[in-house]
Amino acid sequence: MRRTGWYGANLAVIGSGLLFWSSGSAQPGTAGNGLSLTVARARELAMTQNAGIRASAQSVVSATAQRNEARAARLPGVLFSARYARLSDVPDPVITTPSMTIPTGPGTSITTPSTQVSLGPSILNSYNLTATAQVPLFTGFRLENREKAAEYAARAAGEEYAASQREVGNRVEQVYWRLYSARAAERVISESVKLAEAHLEDVRRLHAAGMATADDILAVEVRLSEARLRQIQAENASELVRATLCNLLSVPVSTEIALVDSPSVVVPSVPDQDALVSAALANRPELRALAFRKQAMERGTAAVEGGKLPSVMFQTNYEVSNPNQRYFPTRDAWHATWSAGMGVTWTAWDWGIVGQQAARARAEERQVDERLNQLRDAITLQVVQARLAAIESNRRVAVAEEGVRSAEAYHRSMRARYSAGTATNTEVLDAQILLERARLDLVQARTDQRTAAANLAYVVGDERTQD
Repeated sequence: MRRTGWYGANLAVIGSGLLFWSSGSAQPGTAGNGLSLTVARARELAMTQNAGIRASAQSVVSATAQRNEARAARLPGVLFSARYARLSDVPDPVITTPSMTIPTGPGTSITTPSTQVSLGPSILNSYNLTATAQVPLFTGFRLENREKAAEYAARAAGEEYAASQREVGNRVEQVYWRLYSARAAERVISESVKLAEAHLEDVRRLHAAGMATADDILAVEVRLSEARLRQIQAENASELVRATLCNLLSVPVSTEIALVDSPSVVVPSVPDQDALVSAALANRPELRALAFRKQAMERGTAAVEGGKLPSVMFQTNYEVSNPNQRYFPTRDAWHATWSAGMGVTWTAWDWGIVGQQAARARAEERQVDERLNQLRDAITLQVVQARLAAIESNRRVAVAEEGVRSAEAYHRSMRARYSAGTATNTEVLDAQILLERARLDLVQARTDQRTAAANLAYVVGDERTQD
């Protein structure tokens, strides 16, 4: 019975499927560099080099800047302005006085001629320097609520950054152990190739002695070819997973990686489900981030509703002009003046625009609330699934270990019986396949146990590194 298809599918899952886990592209670097990695070291590199984490960090910077911007909007603002204008030529301003007849005595009078009185020269160059200070006294609580909304948004961005770190860290650990599994599978299949080669030599010797047929040799050669094909697939799968890990760490994909850690043989205990769910709901940064988003939306709604209230602003100006229009007559000279006052603005009627904006904000707020409930349910399901996977993986290790012991004993028995002439060539070849499968199952079970434990810690929100 041919088993190449089963092994090919298994190794393809180990290798090529993991390429879709990584985000971003590897940064260019010097080819041929090597890394010796523990799980903790791999996580540390990802925290500093992964492009997704760096992008998330910039979101925190942006949200912090928006918070500071909203905070500064409540403080007094000072604006400086300067202006120069060249005016067109116009005649100097003058006033013409009418002629007047002034009585000087009985029957006599004096008539004065009309005259022109200059009001000053026509000034063609105009200069102005102005400093304006403005203080919001009351804005319908809009500025206060916008500041609090920005504060909650910044805190949400911080929690989302922590969530992205934990997600990438978990993905790195998962791929780390998948690489360990792929390399261990490669070693197991290489051992199977050696066993098949050794058996082929035995069959050839027996054929030379007349104790085996040519068909026996052909059967072993077919099984050896199948083993070598699986070996090629295993090598390719190992390279694919190594490239995936390089991608997650943002190092050149040609980087050689040496794995230091190995799966623990100690079976970890799995806590009670209710305790795990409670811990997850208390620890997961995604929940805290969404809760902060909800609070930011509530403050944003309050800020929108503040548009129904009037705004009061205090403003003062200090102006230095040449000429200064407040001085009469106008002269080509610098003069300083100031003014101070308060202004009130209130939108008496806007056809319900503010009310509709508030309704939209409240609807978006309820959407966030529903997403929060949905996320709680999703996290609960994640915990249940991760816990069951951890329990299953623990049980599989014990069964796989027993399977390897049985397969090794059966293989030794078939080899001995074949040498004694009481077992067929086909039985020996089948024993080799069973031994290879049992060893691969044990490799997969041990790495699955480690990845399941790491994933359980991730979904629960446990910050401890799985060693």
